[in-house]
Amino acid sequence: MKRCISFLALLSMTLFLYARPLAAQGQGRPPSPAPQRPSPPPRPETSRPPDTPRAPESKGKPEQAGERRTASQQLAANPKLSERLKGLFPEGTDLQLAADGFRNVGLFVAAARVSHNLNIPFDQLKSTMMGPPEKNLGAAIHELKPDADAKAEARKAEKQAKKDMDDSRRSE
Repeated sequence: MKRCISFLALLSMTLFLYARPLAAQGQGRPPSPAPQRPSPPPRPETSRPPDTPRAPESKGKPEQAGERRTASQQLAANPKLSERLKGLFPEGTDLQLAADGFRNVGLFVAAARVSHNLNIPFDQLKSTMMGPPEKNLGAAIHELKPDADAKAEARKAEKQAKKDMDDSRRSE
């Protein structure tokens, strides 16, 4: 008799343990679909076809929508800045040609300031920055003037460039 009760207890315990995971998995009931949320309406900037490249954003005033102006174009559009920079270059230097290849006019002005401050020929500084391999202003300073504090000189030139650009905008 004891054996029979033990067997039934063991059997009921086994069935209980096996039935529990099956109930948790939803056995015996059809799976319910996940609730669907309505998708938000597309934003204007993402409503273009997926294979269409996004136009680069610029802070300047582009000549045409989606077109980024070069450093040369930005410099040509700011004659007061051009006039201010003429003193940093030898007489007769074409500033638009010198600015050609820089990502933006601020980087060009900073490079012009470094060239003037450290007495590094601008064409050497520009070719070092443009590469290959392309280098930032600090790395170019370090390569051309190893004894200079490249980081400090780059920061100084960037501050001077910002001031030059701000002053040329204020006087417009």
